[in-house]
Amino acid sequence: MAQEPVKIKRYSTAEEFLRMLGPWLLENETETNVVFSVAELLATGDHPFRLPVYYAGLEIDGRIIGCALRAPPDGLGLSTLQPGVAKQLVADVSVQHRDLQGVSAPDATALEFAHEWVAERGG
Repeated sequence: MAQEPVKIKRYSTAEEFLRMLGPWLLENETETNVVFSVAELLATGDHPFRLPVYYAGLEIDGRIIGCALRAPPDGLGLSTLQPGVAKQLVADVSVQHRDLQGVSAPDATALEFAHEWVAERGG
């Protein structure tokens, strides 16, 4: 049986992002602590970041499998992503953020995302 496609769900606020992904972020704290911390800071309203902020959850068949957050001027923070998901995420992130200075993620995910970003957007 073929794997269900990845669905990227965007959120408009830190509060919504945390409400929908908070339990998953805490369950995966080792790899998501930076994303969680930035989202918590954004939720206070007292932060150094600029708009627009990119908040996304990645799901397969209704099950959360990853997350992404970009709060400019910082780069993009990612959880571990399954191989092959980065290309779809690059397409979605680049709609809101045409440039990206960096990505923070576990090594394999960061490398795959960077390769896909360069292939899609240039270096």
